[in-house]
Amino acid sequence: MIPEADRIAAAQAYISALASHQADAVPFAPGCTRVEIGLKTGFSGNHLRRSLNRGLQYKVIKAVTTPEFTVDGDTVRARFELSTKPNLAGR
Repeated sequence: MIPEADRIAAAQAYISALASHQADAVPFAPGCTRVEIGLKTGFSGNHLRRSLNRGLQYKVIKAVTTPEFTVDGDTVRARFELSTKPNLAGR
């Protein structure tokens, strides 16, 4: 089993990449997935990395707050807030 500290570090790397848009150092497992509000939105480590590096849906993210992590068995949960950039259309 991967140590808890390493799993939290991996989650932190992912959260940091949301704002930096540089996910090359995020240690995604090849078969990992992402689920957001109950919907699968990431289908592999490479897919997640490409999405964070180039996905327009992430380019609006400007910053993230320091996460609060909890670990329950194999699950690492992170609570954090993110800030978005102003929209040019004013919406």
